[in-house]
Amino acid sequence: MSTTSTKCVNLLLPSIVLCTTLHGVAQDDYALFRISIRESTGGLGFGINELGHVAGKQSVFGGSSPSYWWLEDGILLGTFGGPWGEAADVNNRGVIVGSASIVSPYPFDHPFVWYDGAMLDLGTLGGDQGWAYAVNNRNQVVGRSQYGDPWDVQAHGYVWHDGVMTELPLIAGCCSSADDINDQGVIVGRTTFNEDNLYSAAVIWYNQRVYQIGPDNFNSRAYAINEHMDVVGWSDEGYRRHAFLWSDNHMLNIDTHPEMEGSWAEDINNLGQVVGALDESEFSWITFGFLWQADTGMTLLNDFIPPKSYFKSLGSGQGINDFGQITGDGYYDEEQVRQYGYLLSPVYPTFMLDQPTPGTAGEVNTITARNLTPGTKVYFIYGMGGGGSIIPRCEIVEAALQIDDPVIAGTAVADAAGVATLVGKVPSKWAGQEVLIQGLVSSECDISNLVVVKFE
Repeated sequence: MSTTSTKCVNLLLPSIVLCTTLHGVAQDDYALFRISIRESTGGLGFGINELGHVAGKQSVFGGSSPSYWWLEDGILLGTFGGPWGEAADVNNRGVIVGSASIVSPYPFDHPFVWYDGAMLDLGTLGGDQGWAYAVNNRNQVVGRSQYGDPWDVQAHGYVWHDGVMTELPLIAGCCSSADDINDQGVIVGRTTFNEDNLYSAAVIWYNQRVYQIGPDNFNSRAYAINEHMDVVGWSDEGYRRHAFLWSDNHMLNIDTHPEMEGSWAEDINNLGQVVGALDESEFSWITFGFLWQADTGMTLLNDFIPPKSYFKSLGSGQGINDFGQITGDGYYDEEQVRQYGYLLSPVYPTFMLDQPTPGTAGEVNTITARNLTPGTKVYFIYGMGGGGSIIPRCEIVEAALQIDDPVIAGTAVADAAGVATLVGKVPSKWAGQEVLIQGLVSSECDISNLVVVKFE
């Protein structure tokens, strides 16, 4: 059964509180936006906040740059002079963390915090390299840092706050990584747990104490934690790597695609929705993003791509917010070569749009919208490609069109029965073409279902 509730997010900025309706079941309808920033040739999204703003990276000539994208716009954050970098997370204040390379003596990575146009080098635990992976809404940052020889892979997890980087304790052995932190200051990641360093286990840190949640004698890693203390990641216990959900001191294998080679979970929101990726096979680089929910199991993100989209495949889900918006890496080809970041945003049609009749190009056609409030003005929108478009004066978490480059075909007003009808001649050149049509009530930020018609 579908359940709904109202969510108001305090964005920790005095003037911004965002409210909308949360839907308690898996959504089938999504708008899909390409994350693209000028001067870039591709990229991907890593972290997403409650505004739908995305931290990620963009490919540029000679390397990559951390990026920040919002509502069909964005900026490249730059590096510390080196050739590459990436932004891993963004909080509700717009504080971004990640890593960026320096100039000399080698292009080593340094963790950074970016806010309001300024990038701060967080330093390291004594070594030459470090990385920042997550930031909470209290501006606490976690990641990992080397503490010795830059060519030594050993590194320790840390938490950084108010200019101080604090090393996190190990269970045993050499290495650890802090991968996420919630607003209560609880950290998750992994650490080696024996002196021979053969295995590392998923762990939780709280008040500078470390607790193992992963199994002994198998590798595991925790990637994300929500405010309910639910943890997700991966474990290779058994026969292959699989995504897990750790909740109430119990680790659950959530991989429901046994025909795939393996899986891992990247993020979880406060509704318990999990995103991650599945490996196609041991000998292929191709992956498939997934959304997991307790009532539906794993659903491939490819199932949510709108009709006639430029995107052919969504390779991973890297981040998900409480409005169910997802970011990750997508591809314009099934071979997964042309990589772009994306935002997949759920939409909730509130009225019905019929197929146009008679559905013949070069003739007068009629298209009807139903279940409207009498007197409502409806815009009939069309386009040739599926994707996503922002509706002016509407929050993206409320509604978005599922059409790229939308065009207004005309308007109509709903009669006393709640029916609005548009009559017009369809161009002859549309014969044999598929056209996408959607209704919009802009005054209420309401949309219809998406109609795909192939005119004869």
